[in-house]
Amino acid sequence: MKELVPHLGNAIRTSIGMPSKIGCSGVLVSLATRHSFVFRPHADSFLKLLEKAVLDRNNAVSAGYARSAGYLARLASDDSLLRLVAFSKNLYFDAEDETRRQVSADIIYAVSKFATDRFNSLASEFLPFVFFAKHDSNEHTKEQFEKTWSENVGGSRAVLLYTKEINDLAVGRLDSTKWTIKHTAALTIADVVTSSGSDISGSNAAAIWPALEKALALKTFDGKENVLEAFVKFTKAGKSLWEQEPSIAAHMKKIAIREAKRNNEAYRPYAITSLGEYAEARTDIDMFEEVYKIIAPMLEEATNDDKMDTTDDNKTGDKTEETLVTNGISAVFRAVNIKYLDPSPLTHLPDLLQLSKAVISSTRSTAGTRTALYERSKALFDGLRRRTHSQGSKHYELALGFFELLEVAGGSGPETMRLKRGEAAEMIVQAFVSGVFGMFEEGRDTCKETMKAMVVEGRRIERAPGVKAVLDRVLKAFEE
Repeated sequence: MKELVPHLGNAIRTSIGMPSKIGCSGVLVSLATRHSFVFRPHADSFLKLLEKAVLDRNNAVSAGYARSAGYLARLASDDSLLRLVAFSKNLYFDAEDETRRQVSADIIYAVSKFATDRFNSLASEFLPFVFFAKHDSNEHTKEQFEKTWSENVGGSRAVLLYTKEINDLAVGRLDSTKWTIKHTAALTIADVVTSSGSDISGSNAAAIWPALEKALALKTFDGKENVLEAFVKFTKAGKSLWEQEPSIAAHMKKIAIREAKRNNEAYRPYAITSLGEYAEARTDIDMFEEVYKIIAPMLEEATNDDKMDTTDDNKTGDKTEETLVTNGISAVFRAVNIKYLDPSPLTHLPDLLQLSKAVISSTRSTAGTRTALYERSKALFDGLRRRTHSQGSKHYELALGFFELLEVAGGSGPETMRLKRGEAAEMIVQAFVSGVFGMFEEGRDTCKETMKAMVVEGRRIERAPGVKAVLDRVLKAFEE
C-alpha cells in the first residue's frame, strides 16, 4: 500500500484522458470497500486530493470522483469529513455557474448514500445545508439535494430540529450578490414556515419571523409566490407572536398591502390572493376598505373590454388577466370580516355587489371566475347567517342583487359549477330568512317570491340529481 499510494495520487493529479480518470475513481472505490483496513490511514489525504479532481470539466469524471468521495467518507476522520462539508458548501455558495453547484450536490449525495452512518453522525453539519440547497433553481442540483433530504430525514416536522441553523444559513445568504443564492435562501425560509405545522409556538415564531420578513422584502422573482404563501401560513399559525406584539401585527399588514401593490403582472394574481387570505385571517381588524381600494381599480382595468391589448403573447396575457380577475374578486369577498361588528360587515356589501356585477358581466369572466364567486358567496353568507347583526333598516335589494348574480334560472355551466351555484343560493336564502337583510314586512314578500321564481325555473330545467337535491333544499329554506 505504501508503494501504491504515491503512484495512485500522481495518476489522479496528472491523468489527462477520461478513461484513465474514471479508472482512478474506480480504484479508489475498490480500495475503500475491499481493502478498507490497509487503506484507512490514507483516506484523509485522498479525500483532500479529490477536492481538485472533482472539479474536472467532464461531467462523467466529476461524478465519478464525487462517488469516490462518498466511499472514502466511510474511512475518513471527522476532521476530514468536516473539511469535505466545508468544501462542498463553499463550492455551492461561491459558484459562478450551475456546474459547481451540481458537483456540490453530487458529493453530498454520495456521502449520504455510501457513508450513511458518518453522514448521520454529523447530521447537524449536513442537513441544514441540504435543506437550503434542495430549493435550488437548477433541476439536477435540486433533485440530488431533495433525494439526500428525503432519504435521511423522517417527516417534514424534522425541519423544526434545525430551524435555527437553517434560518442562520438562509438569512446570511439573502444579501448575496448572486441572484440564484438569494432566491434559494428566500424559498428555504418559506419552506421552513410551511413545514412547521398548523400551530407555531411563540419561540419558534419569534425565530422565524425576522427571516421571513427579510425574504418578503426581496424584489419579485420567479417563485416568490411561495414566500407569500408562507407569509399567509405564518399569519394563521403564528398568532401567538403577532397577537402579543401589536408592532409586528401592524408591520405584517403593511407587508401584505405592499406586496399586492407590486407591478409584476405574473406575480400580481398571487399577491392579491395572499392579500385576501391575510385579511380573512386577521379577524381582529376590518381591512375591507384597504383591500377594495387596491383591487377594485385592478379589476376595473382588467375587465375593461374596450382597452387595446398590447401584450406580445395575447394568450398568455389573457390567461394572466383572467386569473387576476378570478383571484381579485375572491380576495374582496374574503376581506369582509364577518366577525368584526363595528362597522357591520353588511356596510361593505353594496361595494362588493357593484364590483361583482362588473366582473360577471365582463368577457374576462370565465367558468373559474363564476365558480370562485359562488364558493365565496356561500362562505360569506353562511358566516353572516350564523351571527347576529343589528338591523335598523331593510336591505332586500342586496339579497336580490347577490341572488341574481348566481343566474340560477339559467342553468348554464358544467355540473360542478351548477352545484356550487345551488349551494351559494341556499346560503343567501338562509341568510335572508334568518334576518341578515332585515325583518321589515315591506318588500320582504316581493323579494322572496322573486328569488323563489328563479329557483323554480332553475329546478325545472335541471338534469343532474345532485343539483336538483340542492335546489330542493333552497325551495324548502323559503318555507322556514
